[in-house]
Amino acid sequence: MSIPVAARLVRRVFHGPLADDRVGGVVLAVAIAVALLGVPIAVFIGSETYQNTSAASVEQLRTRHASTATLVEDAPLAVAGAQPHHVTASWTAPDGGPREGAVPAAPNVKAGSPVAIWMDDSGLITTHPLTAEGAAITAVGVAFLFWSSLICLMIGFCAAAMHLKVGMSLRRWEHAWAVVEPEWAGRHR
Repeated sequence: MSIPVAARLVRRVFHGPLADDRVGGVVLAVAIAVALLGVPIAVFIGSETYQNTSAASVEQLRTRHASTATLVEDAPLAVAGAQPHHVTASWTAPDGGPREGAVPAAPNVKAGSPVAIWMDDSGLITTHPLTAEGAAITAVGVAFLFWSSLICLMIGFCAAAMHLKVGMSLRRWEHAWAVVEPEWAGRHR
Protein backbone atom coordinates (compact mmCIF):
# COMPACT_ATOMS: atom_id res chain seq x y z
CA MET A 1 0.00 0.00 0.00
CA SER A 2 1.58 3.29 -1.06
CA ILE A 3 1.27 6.59 0.74
CA PRO A 4 -0.19 9.31 -1.50
CA VAL A 5 2.20 12.01 -2.64
CA ALA A 6 0.32 14.75 -0.74
CA ALA A 7 0.54 12.80 2.52
CA ARG A 8 4.28 12.28 2.04
CA LEU A 9 4.76 15.97 1.33
CA VAL A 10 2.79 16.95 4.44
CA ARG A 11 4.77 14.49 6.54
CA ARG A 12 8.09 15.81 5.19
CA VAL A 13 7.13 19.47 5.68
CA PHE A 14 5.45 19.23 9.10
CA HIS A 15 7.67 16.66 10.85
CA GLY A 16 11.22 17.01 11.97
CA PRO A 17 13.33 19.55 13.83
CA LEU A 18 12.26 22.50 11.66
CA ALA A 19 8.54 21.66 11.64
CA ASP A 20 7.64 24.60 13.90
CA ASP A 21 9.36 27.04 11.56
CA ARG A 22 7.71 25.47 8.52
CA VAL A 23 4.27 25.68 10.16
CA GLY A 24 4.90 29.35 10.92
CA GLY A 25 5.90 29.93 7.31
CA VAL A 26 2.80 28.18 5.99
CA VAL A 27 0.53 30.17 8.33
CA LEU A 28 2.14 33.43 7.22
CA ALA A 29 1.91 32.44 3.54
CA VAL A 30 -1.79 31.59 3.92
CA ALA A 31 -2.47 34.91 5.69
CA ILE A 32 -0.67 36.87 2.96
CA ALA A 33 -2.47 34.95 0.21
CA VAL A 34 -5.87 35.59 1.81
CA ALA A 35 -5.03 39.29 2.25
CA LEU A 36 -3.96 39.56 -1.40
CA LEU A 37 -7.03 37.66 -2.61
CA GLY A 38 -9.10 40.06 -0.53
CA VAL A 39 -8.02 43.01 -2.72
CA PRO A 40 -10.13 42.07 -5.77
CA ILE A 41 -13.01 41.16 -3.48
CA ALA A 42 -12.75 44.57 -1.80
CA VAL A 43 -12.66 46.23 -5.24
CA PHE A 44 -15.79 44.30 -6.25
CA ILE A 45 -17.58 45.29 -3.03
CA GLY A 46 -16.53 48.91 -3.52
CA SER A 47 -17.75 48.86 -7.12
CA GLU A 48 -21.13 47.43 -6.13
CA THR A 49 -21.42 49.98 -3.34
CA TYR A 50 -20.58 52.78 -5.76
CA GLN A 51 -23.23 51.63 -8.24
CA ASN A 52 -25.87 51.52 -5.50
CA THR A 53 -24.93 54.81 -3.83
CA SER A 54 -24.45 56.52 -7.20
CA ALA A 55 -28.00 55.55 -8.21
CA ALA A 56 -29.28 56.81 -4.85
CA SER A 57 -27.33 60.04 -5.38
CA VAL A 58 -28.91 60.64 -8.80
CA GLU A 59 -32.38 60.03 -7.35
CA GLN A 60 -31.76 62.30 -4.36
CA LEU A 61 -30.32 65.09 -6.49
CA ARG A 62 -33.40 64.85 -8.71
CA THR A 63 -35.96 64.91 -5.87
CA ARG A 64 -34.38 67.15 -3.23
CA HIS A 65 -34.30 70.91 -3.45
CA ALA A 66 -32.25 73.54 -1.66
CA SER A 67 -34.30 76.40 -0.26
CA THR A 68 -34.41 78.95 2.51
CA ALA A 69 -36.75 78.88 5.49
CA THR A 70 -37.53 81.83 7.73
CA LEU A 71 -37.40 81.25 11.49
CA VAL A 72 -40.72 81.89 13.22
CA GLU A 73 -39.10 81.86 16.69
CA ASP A 74 -35.69 82.58 18.18
CA ALA A 75 -33.23 79.69 18.44
CA PRO A 76 -32.18 78.90 22.03
CA LEU A 77 -28.97 80.35 23.43
CA ALA A 78 -25.75 78.43 22.97
CA VAL A 79 -24.99 75.96 25.77
CA ALA A 80 -21.73 74.02 25.89
CA GLY A 81 -22.27 70.43 24.85
CA ALA A 82 -25.87 71.04 23.73
CA GLN A 83 -27.32 69.14 20.78
CA PRO A 84 -28.32 71.04 17.61
CA HIS A 85 -31.62 72.84 18.01
CA HIS A 86 -34.74 72.43 15.91
CA VAL A 87 -36.71 75.64 15.65
CA THR A 88 -40.08 76.40 14.03
CA ALA A 89 -39.71 77.98 10.59
CA SER A 90 -41.79 78.60 7.47
CA TRP A 91 -40.90 78.06 3.80
CA THR A 92 -42.45 77.66 0.38
CA ALA A 93 -42.78 74.13 -1.07
CA PRO A 94 -41.80 73.37 -4.67
CA ASP A 95 -45.51 73.45 -5.64
CA GLY A 96 -45.75 77.02 -4.25
CA GLY A 97 -47.70 76.09 -1.11
CA PRO A 98 -46.69 77.34 2.33
CA ARG A 99 -45.09 74.93 4.79
CA GLU A 100 -44.14 75.20 8.45
CA GLY A 101 -42.17 72.88 10.68
CA ALA A 102 -39.05 72.34 12.73
CA VAL A 103 -35.71 72.98 11.03
CA PRO A 104 -32.16 72.73 12.39
CA ALA A 105 -30.80 76.12 13.40
CA ALA A 106 -27.61 77.41 14.97
CA PRO A 107 -27.86 78.78 18.52
CA ASN A 108 -28.76 82.44 19.10
CA VAL A 109 -30.38 82.94 15.67
CA LYS A 110 -33.29 85.38 15.88
CA ALA A 111 -36.83 85.00 14.50
CA GLY A 112 -37.08 86.30 10.92
CA SER A 113 -33.58 85.06 10.04
CA PRO A 114 -33.11 82.89 6.95
CA VAL A 115 -31.94 79.29 7.37
CA ALA A 116 -30.77 77.01 4.55
CA ILE A 117 -32.86 73.83 4.23
CA TRP A 118 -33.32 70.85 1.93
CA MET A 119 -36.81 69.63 1.08
CA ASP A 120 -38.28 66.82 -0.98
CA ASP A 121 -40.76 67.22 -3.86
CA SER A 122 -43.67 67.48 -1.42
CA GLY A 123 -42.00 70.26 0.57
CA LEU A 124 -41.06 68.17 3.62
CA ILE A 125 -37.70 68.80 5.28
CA THR A 126 -35.07 66.22 4.38
CA THR A 127 -31.32 65.83 4.48
CA HIS A 128 -28.74 67.10 2.02
CA PRO A 129 -28.68 64.83 -1.04
CA LEU A 130 -25.82 62.40 -1.49
CA THR A 131 -23.46 63.80 -4.11
CA ALA A 132 -21.43 61.84 -6.67
CA GLU A 133 -18.35 62.58 -4.58
CA GLY A 134 -20.13 61.30 -1.49
CA ALA A 135 -21.05 58.10 -3.33
CA ALA A 136 -17.41 57.59 -4.34
CA ILE A 137 -16.14 58.27 -0.82
CA THR A 138 -18.71 55.84 0.61
CA ALA A 139 -17.65 53.14 -1.86
CA VAL A 140 -13.95 53.59 -1.09
CA GLY A 141 -14.70 53.57 2.63
CA VAL A 142 -16.72 50.34 2.42
CA ALA A 143 -14.01 48.63 0.33
CA PHE A 144 -11.28 49.78 2.71
CA LEU A 145 -13.30 48.70 5.74
CA PHE A 146 -13.78 45.22 4.26
CA TRP A 147 -10.11 44.83 3.38
CA SER A 148 -8.80 46.23 6.67
CA SER A 149 -11.18 43.91 8.56
CA LEU A 150 -9.79 41.00 6.55
CA ILE A 151 -6.24 42.09 7.40
CA CYS A 152 -7.13 42.28 11.11
CA LEU A 153 -8.66 38.80 10.88
CA MET A 154 -5.46 37.47 9.27
CA ILE A 155 -3.31 39.14 11.94
CA GLY A 156 -5.46 37.45 14.58
CA PHE A 157 -5.15 34.13 12.71
CA CYS A 158 -1.35 34.47 12.63
CA ALA A 159 -1.19 35.47 16.29
CA ALA A 160 -3.35 32.51 17.35
CA ALA A 161 -1.34 30.10 15.22
CA MET A 162 1.95 31.43 16.60
CA HIS A 163 0.60 31.14 20.14
CA LEU A 164 -0.33 27.51 19.50
CA LYS A 165 3.03 26.88 17.82
CA VAL A 166 4.95 28.30 20.79
CA GLY A 167 2.85 26.24 23.22
CA MET A 168 3.50 23.05 21.26
CA SER A 169 7.20 23.85 21.05
CA LEU A 170 7.42 24.47 24.79
CA ARG A 171 5.69 21.14 25.49
CA ARG A 172 8.18 19.35 23.23
CA TRP A 173 11.07 21.06 24.99
CA GLU A 174 9.64 20.08 28.40
CA HIS A 175 9.25 16.48 27.26
CA ALA A 176 12.78 16.39 25.86
CA TRP A 177 14.17 17.98 29.01
CA ALA A 178 12.31 15.47 31.19
CA VAL A 179 14.13 12.72 29.30
CA VAL A 180 17.59 14.35 29.39
CA GLU A 181 17.55 16.15 32.76
CA PRO A 182 17.93 13.09 35.06
CA GLU A 183 20.99 11.90 33.16
CA TRP A 184 22.47 15.40 32.85
CA ALA A 185 21.87 16.26 36.53
CA GLY A 186 23.56 13.02 37.63
CA ARG A 187 26.77 13.88 35.75
CA HIS A 188 27.18 17.33 37.31
CA ARG A 189 26.81 16.46 40.98
